Amino acid sequence: MASFQSKRKGPPQTNWQQGEIILHALTSAVTYLSPDRRILWMNQRGLKYLDLTSEEIRGVPCYEIWQKRLTPCPICPLQEVFQTGQTREAELATADGRIWNVRAHPVFDENGEITGIVEVRHDITERKKMELAWRESEERFRAIFERSLLCVYIHDLSGRFLAVNETFLHLLGYSREELLSLTWTSLLDEKQLPLAFKILNELLQTGRQKEPCEFRLRRKDGQKIWVEAEACLIPRPEQLPLILVVAHDISQRKEMEQKLLASLEEKEILLREIHHRVKNNLQVISSLLDLRAMRTEDERLRELCQDARSKIQTMALIHTHIYQSGEFTRIALKNYLHDLIHYLAQIHSDRRKSVSVEIKGEEIYLSVNQAMPLALVINEAIANAYKHAFPENYSNYSGRISIDLRKSGENSISLRIKDNGVGLPSGLNFEQSTTLGWKLMRHLVTDQLKGRLEITSNGGTEVRIEFPLSKEV
Repeated sequence: MASFQSKRKGPPQTNWQQGEIILHALTSAVTYLSPDRRILWMNQRGLKYLDLTSEEIRGVPCYEIWQKRLTPCPICPLQEVFQTGQTREAELATADGRIWNVRAHPVFDENGEITGIVEVRHDITERKKMELAWRESEERFRAIFERSLLCVYIHDLSGRFLAVNETFLHLLGYSREELLSLTWTSLLDEKQLPLAFKILNELLQTGRQKEPCEFRLRRKDGQKIWVEAEACLIPRPEQLPLILVVAHDISQRKEMEQKLLASLEEKEILLREIHHRVKNNLQVISSLLDLRAMRTEDERLRELCQDARSKIQTMALIHTHIYQSGEFTRIALKNYLHDLIHYLAQIHSDRRKSVSVEIKGEEIYLSVNQAMPLALVINEAIANAYKHAFPENYSNYSGRISIDLRKSGENSISLRIKDNGVGLPSGLNFEQSTTLGWKLMRHLVTDQLKGRLEITSNGGTEVRIEFPLSKEV
């Protein structure tokens, strides 16, 4: 310290002491060295870095203190200062692994000779680690970006491409320079622009895209290809964010989808045509039965023809509803019942008198395999009500038939058909009856619907049916 003070010219001792206080307050290590690189003085920050006292470092070469070497460092900014007489700066690593930013300033005497060097060291270890981590992260991203089998690209909010990988260039057939001169939206069909702007709005609001979207892009050769893209926002401090997009070619998948849709459409047309022809054929049979009934004088034969015609028309109505709805696997039962009741009211118009029919309950969808037997059961029950529940001597009363259809529990259907007519004949045992109509109803419910049939007579006739809902629906 005495040699440092002996070289000073000018300010009194008290001024130096004030300057020394300032130097000790600095966050950088400040060292004064002789021309032979021996330490003459060091501030408190430097001593704290080294965990040494001023007596322990005074007169010791700097390379022994910092680098733990016996000879000067091969690359030494102090040596350059002595050679050039100018301030030099360098980044050096010390023996403990820390990295320092070192600035060396020459000190001149009155004759312009270098009498010493002031060295200022700042610990930049953490900053260099962060820079290294950032560089490694950037290199990893670049490797993933360039080597990915997926299309990866970055564009700004206006859609201008800023970076694209080789996969995307190969897919579109553009050179990198050509694509970087284009915008994302310039590759889209006009019809897809609203979708692109919608996704951009999602990104600005949430930072991510809700779900992958399909876009049709134009290649350089004019060919149109399909990609499925997913994007996220890349925020930037004090700048507008960028958009990172990952996409892959789904042209083959879209082609297969189109073929499947075309095949499905053909099958739907075929099924619709089949139902239409079945309906027409059933109506032809119904018409033939109607003609046969008109030409016979036998009342019993006429009634049998009408019963057969009623059942055939019930089945034809099923095919009509399937044909009109476009749903080939199920049928809306409540809607179907309205048409069935209207038809039965017409063919039984001679017996109908003032009979009204009420349909209650919820809309239920049944598979065709269940709808067909149930429709025949309903037809039989209502036809019986029209025929037998309201005889001639019942004309002074208002006849009423109520149909109640609803779900019973999670997976079963309950149907109730009740009239306010005269009821069943006394002594009739429904379970043992050999009448064709009763036998048909029992067979359809128990064998085909796998359900339970109950018929009671109390203030009219009531038919109760309960069966499990098919898993086909």
